[in-house]
Amino acid sequence: MNTITVAVCTLNQWALDFTGNLERIKVSIRKAKAAGAAYRLGPELEVTGYGCNDHFYENDTFLHSWEVLAELLESGECNGIICDIGMPVMHDEQALNDARYIVGNQEYIPADAKDLCGHILYTSCRKLIRRNTQSRN
Repeated sequence: MNTITVAVCTLNQWALDFTGNLERIKVSIRKAKAAGAAYRLGPELEVTGYGCNDHFYENDTFLHSWEVLAELLESGECNGIICDIGMPVMHDEQALNDARYIVGNQEYIPADAKDLCGHILYTSCRKLIRRNTQSRN
């Protein structure tokens, strides 16, 4: 039987602390690799932090999220491990709670947005919507 090690991360991310959040993501990737993990699963919205609320209406929030993702791609931190990075994405003028998959310096097909709206602890559904999978190419 083949086995795989998966690293599931819970990070102490701060809303809009892009630099600090990036560093904590990098540390978690290093720890996952040191533990022999082949797959590193980060929390949703780990790039921006969870409590951004109305900042999801601001384009800079998305711009800085993409800058963090670009830094991860360029850094080489994701070499030798699949990284699932949670971040908001603007698509067709709609804000999505999305995940990006990175292996090495390549980004792969994004996951559908999580359908957690309606959960009592989930407040981002006021700002972020679920991706319509029927409209994907």
